[in-house]
Amino acid sequence: MNQASSRHSAPPRLERPSPIAFILLLAFAAFFISGFSSANIHSDRLLRGVMNLGTFFGEALPPDFGRWDVIAMAMLETFQMAIVGVVFGVILSLPMALLCARNTSPHPVVRVIARNVVATLRTVPDLVWALIFVVAVVLGLVGAGGIGVELSAAMSLFRYDQALTVILAILVVVIGVEQVSAWIRKRVI
Repeated sequence: MNQASSRHSAPPRLERPSPIAFILLLAFAAFFISGFSSANIHSDRLLRGVMNLGTFFGEALPPDFGRWDVIAMAMLETFQMAIVGVVFGVILSLPMALLCARNTSPHPVVRVIARNVVATLRTVPDLVWALIFVVAVVLGLVGAGGIGVELSAAMSLFRYDQALTVILAILVVVIGVEQVSAWIRKRVI
């Protein structure tokens, strides 16, 4: 093959797909089309959604910082709940890690069971675990507070300016925690 023809040939990934890749592509397309049609997405629903979004931002701007003290306390309470959850997670993860490791597990059957438990727990999204934790533990201990209550109340009362303030508070805390976490990872690793 000469140099001129090699410059114009397609990369291997763009050449004719294998039969298996073609079947997988068809299956993906079928699932996508089925999911799209079952989602009942129509242009009028999309237009209504865009108009609702415009209404939200029209009523949310400027944010209302009049209840900033209440929102800050709710954010602190939520942050405390998250810290408690992380500590419990770390405490529970250490024995599971020992049971999952080949060199520290007491028996191969225990190791397989522990690894399957961990794999099962990983399949459940973090948000679901957070909801389960809040419902099972926090509601009884804290009294169902937190920033979620503030956001839900603001949205239910159509106080979008207060809702935007809550959303901004969450955003600031999430970005702050992520920055601190990145700094700690850089120092430790």
